[in-house]
Amino acid sequence: SMRRLKETQDKLVASEKLASLATLAAGLAHEINNPLAFVTSGVTHLKDATGRLLRFYDAFCRGAPKTELVDLARSARLDELGADCPAVFEDVTAGLDRIKRIVAAFSTFVDQGNTAAEPIDLSQVVRDALAEYPPAPDVSMVTALVPVPPVLASALAVRTVLGHLLENAIFAIGKAGRPGRVTIVTAQRDNRVVLTVQDDGVGMTKDILARALDPFFTTRAPGPHVGLGLTVTQAIMKRYGGDIEIRSEPNKGTVVECFFPIASKDEEAPEQPQTPNPASRT
Repeated sequence: SMRRLKETQDKLVASEKLASLATLAAGLAHEINNPLAFVTSGVTHLKDATGRLLRFYDAFCRGAPKTELVDLARSARLDELGADCPAVFEDVTAGLDRIKRIVAAFSTFVDQGNTAAEPIDLSQVVRDALAEYPPAPDVSMVTALVPVPPVLASALAVRTVLGHLLENAIFAIGKAGRPGRVTIVTAQRDNRVVLTVQDDGVGMTKDILARALDPFFTTRAPGPHVGLGLTVTQAIMKRYGGDIEIRSEPNKGTVVECFFPIASKDEEAPEQPQTPNPASRT
């Protein structure tokens, strides 16, 4: 029956969501454990160093003989503290910063699910976002933003999607080591509106392309990027009933297409305020 089919579909969707959540949780744990290991090791080292320094300080305060202080300093390896501690502090700080960035990126990922959908003009939202986007050296922006039907999404979410795609495109061009171009296009295809971001940068191999949407996967050097950009982008598109497709070839560039559902006529019509019936006034 239709009811059983609907129940089966609902169970399948719930199962897919649970599997995605498990994958994301495993990736989050792995990404946090790596810098956490540096922090734990560094704190252990600093705890040991502090203990050695305090033992020497206590001996000094009680007026221990010079020979005892020299022996204590030698056995405590106090001469190593000046060289070791600054480097350890840097490792601990870097580890904590990495964890902070991961948590911030994950918070952004979660927050996107709380943005309500409404009919929006995709081309206008993209046009407004690009007007505020800072120019990148050796990168030219080409746009073809045509009139399209309203889509059911969130302007903030679209800006987030566009920001991630532009950042990746500009990085790919920079990695290619030559001036390049990013093309941003909107168009209607059947019952969907497509936002396309294309670059002529370094491109991706098949192996990298296969993992491009995986949480925390990145080809960049360690730094502020944690590999959640495309994961967030995909989550946003799924959230609003859309989808994302990526095509790429090494040394040719990458094309990312985001498909948004067109808002229905009922969703397009704004809710009219109710006016009291004059005949009912007293």
